[in-house]
Amino acid sequence: MYDVSALSSGAPIGSWTMRIVLFVAMLLALALPSTDGRADDRMRRDHDRARAAFQRGEIRPLDDILARLRPDFPGRLLRVDLNLENAGSQRWVYQILVIGREGKVTRLRVDARTADIIAAEAGPLPRAPRPPLAPSPNGGRPGDLPATRPAAVR
Repeated sequence: MYDVSALSSGAPIGSWTMRIVLFVAMLLALALPSTDGRADDRMRRDHDRARAAFQRGEIRPLDDILARLRPDFPGRLLRVDLNLENAGSQRWVYQILVIGREGKVTRLRVDARTADIIAAEAGPLPRAPRPPLAPSPNGGRPGDLPATRPAAVR
């Protein structure tokens, strides 16, 4: 084991190496996510609750819901969430995102027991902002063509 008392004294070069190693180890320990398992336990409980609801007949299989929606909302499935809502009475609701052929995202809320659409909202696909264009080499606006042509074109 290392002599930790050497870290605080005016020790030889080896102690700097030890300081760096300890500093890096401390940073790594702080950067690692907590593995207390609470999130895993919650996800497991949610999954178990949904499975039990399916076995009791409170929710329909996702394949049935999607087959019923597909004729009216063609496109690619982006995301599905199943939530238990407490609005008045408890009910299971699928929240579904579909991107249509036109690039519009449709957000659907569907009753998981009856497959009835509770709400549907269409909107544009959210896009990430584009980085700004680099300045033009000829001093013009970004994206302008250079003032001189390449030698091969002349």
